[in-house]
Amino acid sequence: MVTVDGKVYKDVGVHFRGMSSFMMVPEGSKRSLNLAFGFVNEKQTLSGYRTLNLLNVNSDPTFVRAMLYSQIARAYIPAPKMNYMRVVINGESWGAYINAEQ
Repeated sequence: MVTVDGKVYKDVGVHFRGMSSFMMVPEGSKRSLNLAFGFVNEKQTLSGYRTLNLLNVNSDPTFVRAMLYSQIARAYIPAPKMNYMRVVINGESWGAYINAEQ
């Protein structure tokens, strides 16, 4: 179950994503996540998106590099939209993540 801005989404698939970011992140640090809203119900979406890619931005302590690149690149080439998300899992804050469009 995932709650976004007070709205509850049931039967959402969640898994760690990206083998390189998973293996390169030290024990106890947050991992990148993938949320599949259509995991059980193919028609379930979040504002039209079926998947969220939550990036831990392990290599960027500023949390700005990916966002800045996306904003500049989208003016010239097709590039994914990105935004910040606060992630809480089972009542425990996992901190800020960057959500990158699939």
